[in-house]
This record gives sequence, structure tokens and C-alpha cells, in this order.
Amino acid sequence: VRAGMSLKSVVFSVLQSAVGDFIVGFSADQLKLALWSGEIELKELEVNSEAVRKLGLPIAVRGGRVESLGVSIPWNRLGSVPVRIRVEGVVALLGA
Repeated sequence: VRAGMSLKSVVFSVLQSAVGDFIVGFSADQLKLALWSGEIELKELEVNSEAVRKLGLPIAVRGGRVESLGVSIPWNRLGSVPVRIRVEGVVALLGA
């Protein structure tokens, strides 16, 4: 972690490298963080259909939105309890 970086900016940087290609206009403003309790939430996400196309899925995703993407990390039981990912409010425009 570089000096002067906030915890939120560090988490944002990690998420950007993990899912940033799949989200249009991803910004730290969309990030709700309660890291010590293990809760991370992203709000109002737009799917990058071009990045999804590169996955080679048998159906085309022409566009989409995700209302909320949440991650629950059980820090005190990591390894014995799963990390949970919650996706809510998915809207997808599909084509052939």
C-alpha cells in the first residue's frame, strides 16, 4: 500500500483489476465499504458488453445493469467459511 492511499482507494484498486473490464465507468463512488466487518458493496453497475463477448459465451450480451454486487468476507473464519458474493437487480439485453 502506497503512503497516502486510503483503504477505500486500495480496495477500489483491487476490485478494478478484478472486475473493472466488465463494468463501464466503474468508480470509487459506487463502492460502499465496511471492510473490518467483511462487507463490500458496489451499486449501480453497467455491464461492458464487449468484455463479456470476449468470454466466448454461446449467447451475446448486448447490454446490462447490476443494481448491487456485494461481497461478504468472514475474516475470522476465512478458509472454513466461504466468501459469499451476492448479485441483485440484474437486467440483461441478450441476443444471438
